[in-house]
Amino acid sequence: MMKIVLADKAGMEQMKDALAGIDVEVVSMEEAHISEEAVGGITFEQKAFERARHVSKQFKRGWAIAVAVGAGEDEASMRRIFDKLKSLPPNRRWETFKVLVVLISPDGQEYDFEGSMRGTIFPEAQSGSPVILSYRGKLFEEVRDFLREIPS
Repeated sequence: MMKIVLADKAGMEQMKDALAGIDVEVVSMEEAHISEEAVGGITFEQKAFERARHVSKQFKRGWAIAVAVGAGEDEASMRRIFDKLKSLPPNRRWETFKVLVVLISPDGQEYDFEGSMRGTIFPEAQSGSPVILSYRGKLFEEVRDFLREIPS
């Protein structure tokens, strides 16, 4: 069975759902006894690679995965974005959501899956997470397809 440590709590259940049906176990850093550590990097891409490398260095028996979202992923971040956009007319309320998934194999090979989606934001909505979850889910499916091709 392939073992994967997901460096980010956000998306854990979604990653597990996406990988259902293949012989893989997804665990958190805490479950794998890997310490949380501040990582370097300025851009969200750099931070995702550094986070995956941090996990990979401590977990030699499986794959390390880090997920990064360019716009806010949590409710508080999305609320701040919504608050800033309330005064703008609808045709100016847009955002590009970027998602990056970084995988590092047990032998240190790095793979990345990136996507973006531009769309109108409606501040009246409860949260932006359905947009992000939808797009992140598509990338997780790409990760699943990639991992299916890896020999056990």
